[in-house]
Amino acid sequence: MPHLGTVLQTVSYFTLEEEFDDPRETARAWAYGRLFGIEPLPQIPRLDSRRFSRLAAQGNWRSVQWALRGFGPRLEMLHVRPDGWGDPVAPVCLRAQDSSYARERMRDWRSTMFPKKRQAQLARLGTMAHWAKARGLRFVLVTTPILPQLRRLEDPLEREWMRRGLDSLARHEGISWFDREDDPDFGPSDFLDMDHLAPQGALRFSRRLDSLLRETAVGR
Repeated sequence: MPHLGTVLQTVSYFTLEEEFDDPRETARAWAYGRLFGIEPLPQIPRLDSRRFSRLAAQGNWRSVQWALRGFGPRLEMLHVRPDGWGDPVAPVCLRAQDSSYARERMRDWRSTMFPKKRQAQLARLGTMAHWAKARGLRFVLVTTPILPQLRRLEDPLEREWMRRGLDSLARHEGISWFDREDDPDFGPSDFLDMDHLAPQGALRFSRRLDSLLRETAVGR
């Protein structure tokens, strides 16, 4: 990426307690590794077939489904156009953005959250910031908006720990952190689901983020 100037890293309520060691994420971890040269997770033995085979990485059931489609793209994958934007599966949420949906999303979040990972994940973000600065890149943390129904289910102590940790990291590394999780300007019509912006919301947020980046740019 010879023209890369800024690295944007999104961080969410669950980021500091999550890792791609969940079996549900093996296919995604494999793709990142192949595309960006990222080393496989340390718990995967060096000669394990999951390091070399997409079929092994995805597991038997996913591999069978993939084979039945002639090894073509997954149906839920977005088509990314030359301008970088993708064609959404649906322009709006297909179900009510209510408290029931919020509880479902929070259960999904919590199933991948483990407090013991906090310090290691903070250290990893610090390493990323250090590497970026050493290469003359700007490193920026961004917390994107979520709907109030979901935000109300966050544990206040966990949320405060996350915010203190990220704020301390940003100050120590001299980087920007834009915490927009509770941005009141984004409502249900801006979201595809509880915590993913729909196309129109993403476009508005991208423009806002672009303004923030320009306002806080140093020497750029």
